Amino acid sequence: MSQQGKLRVSVLFLMVTTILLMGVQARAQVTSTSGSGTMSFGNFSWQVDRAPITTTLNAVAGFNTQPPGNFFQFSPTAASAFTVHEVHGTFSITEWTTFSSSCGNGSDIVQVLDQNGNAIASVKLQALGPGTANVPIEGTFSTPLSVSSLTIQYNDDQCGNVTLALSLVMS
Repeated sequence: MSQQGKLRVSVLFLMVTTILLMGVQARAQVTSTSGSGTMSFGNFSWQVDRAPITTTLNAVAGFNTQPPGNFFQFSPTAASAFTVHEVHGTFSITEWTTFSSSCGNGSDIVQVLDQNGNAIASVKLQALGPGTANVPIEGTFSTPLSVSSLTIQYNDDQCGNVTLALSLVMS
């Protein structure tokens, strides 16, 4: 092999090695926590993914009857504290029961709160009979929130079965 050929192979080897090393170093470490539970009136599950810049929260709650006092909450845990400047995502409601005049018109209020009770995201959802509604969430905080713990609250006065889901990316 000529001197020029050896030089080309060496340069190519160095470029490939550099690209591979940069790719390995560029991977963000994501730490996930999750949980679930079952109650007499339904069930819930959640997952929090913590990355260096973003925190993703996914949660689902299903109620087959109204919770006691129409209220239910749980506290998902994040692997570490984080700061919220912006929030983006979706809240969804799926009503499984056919609307009837005896049942009336119900609604659900879902809130994601920080350790001080500050609302990171909140929505009132309403469904009349079987169907699904999705509500996009987008917000920017003029003063960023330092979050060390989360609470998800549900105020449910729907008749029959309802599934409430949320997916939020906070950065």
